[in-house]
Amino acid sequence: VRIAETSQADDFLPEIHVMYLYDVKTPSLQVTSSFTGGGGSFVSDGPAPPKGGVNFGASLTALLAEDFMVVGGYDLEAKKSYISHAASLKFKWLF
Repeated sequence: VRIAETSQADDFLPEIHVMYLYDVKTPSLQVTSSFTGGGGSFVSDGPAPPKGGVNFGASLTALLAEDFMVVGGYDLEAKKSYISHAASLKFKWLF
C-alpha cells in the first residue's frame, strides 16, 4: 500500500508505504566444519529464518528547480528477531 499526495504548490511530494514481505524459498542455513588436527567433517544446522515480515517507510520529494529534485527516504523492515533500518538521500537531475 502506498499513499502519496502533492503539496498545493506542487513543490513537495510526501509518501508513506507499508508492505508485507514473504520469502517463498528460504535458504537452509548449514555450516560444514572440520578440525585442523584431522578427523572427518561435520554439518551443523542453523535456525530457519522467518518467512514473513513487514516494511514501513516514508519519503519526501522536493522539487528545487524545474529539472532538479531531492528525495529523502526511510525504511524499516521487521521480521521475527530481526529489525533493519535504511535511510537514503537521492539527487535527481532531469534532462
